[in-house]
Parts: sequence; structure tokens; C-alpha cells
Amino acid sequence: MNENEMVTAGGGKPVYTTIKNILRVLMVLCIIFVFCPSFLVSCSGEEMKVNVMTAVGGLESAGQTVVDPHPLMLICLLIPIAALVFLFIKKFNNKMTSIIILAGTAVDLIVWFIFRSTAKKIAEENYCDFETTPWFVINIIVLVLSILLTGLVVLGVAQLETDLLALLTGSGAKNVLNQVSGAVTQAAGSVAENISNLSKGGQSQKGIVVGYCAKCGGPIGLDSKFCIACGTPVPESLLAEAEAKKKEIEEAKRQEEERLAAEAAKRQEEAAAAAAAAQQAAGQSQGKSKFCQQCGAELGAGVAFCQSCGAKVQ
Repeated sequence: MNENEMVTAGGGKPVYTTIKNILRVLMVLCIIFVFCPSFLVSCSGEEMKVNVMTAVGGLESAGQTVVDPHPLMLICLLIPIAALVFLFIKKFNNKMTSIIILAGTAVDLIVWFIFRSTAKKIAEENYCDFETTPWFVINIIVLVLSILLTGLVVLGVAQLETDLLALLTGSGAKNVLNQVSGAVTQAAGSVAENISNLSKGGQSQKGIVVGYCAKCGGPIGLDSKFCIACGTPVPESLLAEAEAKKKEIEEAKRQEEERLAAEAAKRQEEAAAAAAAAQQAAGQSQGKSKFCQQCGAELGAGVAFCQSCGAKVQ
């Protein structure tokens, strides 16, 4: 089952407004913006258009090198290309792919702001006029949108195959607001619930939420193959993630049982050792007991005369 089969319109046509497809478009735009002039620098009547590739190759003015080449700026090109590749391969699940893209896009955004700050500083040091172009502003907006979309997937509010248009209209918008507001609480509650289930022998795995339906936004349980709210099939990527989660829970449960069994065995060994020591001490105490040779009464420790007949202890 591919993503277009999972998310379709009422007439059976594939939906192209999924989060994954929108992210693909945004990454392509980020690649294009690398070659667009982000800043305009005017020096002595000469206007220079500065983009990322300008910084990579360096900048000259009046035959003098104003800015040395910075090949590291290629990161602004490599990050969206890498993100685009991740959006086309199916090796990773939705959450892992989103985390990678979110981290890369955040780094890209930081680099762009550093680029602007550095370019402006150099222009001012050389008594040049500096101006930010609309290309830079649009690029920043695209990066922020990418971070927001991948953040929704990381928080479990949506999946990469979710139709964003349907999610933000009608009841979908309400679901988004409710899920975003409670995302952190749900995550903490899920961890606490998993720990509780492990301590109780894993009695309530069905209550664990592994994701949300791409069509209606309803929660998807650990063992669910279809959405219980609308009947939409669960994507294979989410099924694989649920299966991995089940194995993780079972392994944690097994380790917990082994730990409890080891602790119980250790307590039994300690109790047996304590009992043996007490028995040995009692035997030694009995072996040291003395009796009066005159009347046969048991003598106390350290007595010189028998307390029963008064005979001297030999």
C-alpha cells in the first residue's frame, strides 16, 4: 500500500496535498532559493547581487577580494537535497523521517540567519549599502513552514500521508488544535502508561497510541489495522512502527520479569543464609550449655554455684 492508495479523495483520485508532497515542494523551493539573490550590496555605484553560491565562491569588488570563499555555505544546498531524498525513500518510518528533516531544516534556518548577519556586517565595514531581498524573506517562510509541518508529525498530530487541506478544514482544524495543545501531555502520559503496563504485566497494550488517522485524525492503537473512527486502513509505515513498538514493550517486559525473578531469588538466598546462620548460632549455644553435677539442673552462663541446690560448679 503506497501513500496515494492510502489517502484518496472521494472520487478515488490521489490527493496531492499530503504533508509529504507539500514538504517535497518546499524542499525544491529551498534548493531554488540558494541560487536566487538574497541580498543587494551597493558600493561606489556598483550594485552586487549576493546569494549562497556567491558566498561559496567569494566576492570581489574593484579587483580586490572582499569576501573569501566559504565552501561551508553549500550546507544550504545539501540539506534540502538530503531532505528531498528522505521524502522519496521508504527506508525510515514517518516519525524518523520527520525528525531528520526537522533537525536539518532547523540547522539550515540558523545558517541562513548567520549568512545574513555576516553579509550585512561585511557590507557595513566596507561602507556599502545592504538590502535584504524578498527572496530571503520567502525562503525563511518556507523553512519555518517545513519545521511546523514536520513538527506536527513528530508530535504525532499527523502523518506524512495526512491530507493537510482536509486536516485544516472542518473538524480537522479542531482536531489539530486539540492534539497540539495536548501533545506534550499525551507524550508524558504515554510513557507513564507504558511503565504502568510493564509493571502490571502489560495488560493494556491496546490503550497505547502509536499515531493518528490521516483522514479523520483519530488515534491509532497499537494493534489496530484500521481506524476505529472512520475505517481507513492504517499505513504500512505506521504498522511497522507499531510492530516495532510491540517488540520493544515485550522485550522491556521480559527484562522486567527477569529482574524481578532475580531479586526474588536473591531475597530467598539471603533468607536461607540468615536462617542457617541463626540455626548454627543456636546449635553453638546449646553445645556450650552446662549442667549441675549434683542435681542435674541447667546452669546459666558464668555462674559459680548452682541456683537449684547451691552446689559449687566444677
